[in-house]
Amino acid sequence: MNNKIKSEKYSKLSIASLVTGILAIIPVPFFIYIDSDFAIPQHDPYAYFLSGLLLFVIMFYALPLVIAAIVCGSKDLKRVKASRYSYKGWKFDVAGIVLGSIIILNIALAWLISEFPEVLSFIPKDILVNIRDNLDMFLFSLL
Repeated sequence: MNNKIKSEKYSKLSIASLVTGILAIIPVPFFIYIDSDFAIPQHDPYAYFLSGLLLFVIMFYALPLVIAAIVCGSKDLKRVKASRYSYKGWKFDVAGIVLGSIIILNIALAWLISEFPEVLSFIPKDILVNIRDNLDMFLFSLL
């Protein structure tokens, strides 16, 4: 009979989910402002550069990390549910999935406000800005 205590370890997927979710939040304060308030003047090359840089950060930094956080978290949760891994890392999985989902919703809201303002015309603009600002404050508090 083996009297040794088996120490359960966190799975690598759960750690990857949490870490990529946290890393994906870092640029959020910078790409929040791709909305209708961030109007690009026609003659300002700095504004064009800044908007291009923000879009580059979203496409090649934030979105891959968000996708990785959600995929790693959901895969590991399926393995935990099938009893192939211990339950020790399931909170990391949930945190990675939640962080990734919040960031995707934030990107979608900023894109929807900037590209299709007529779709949200029934909602007063100050309420939309208030929603975005509250989401910003929530994400800043996570940092």
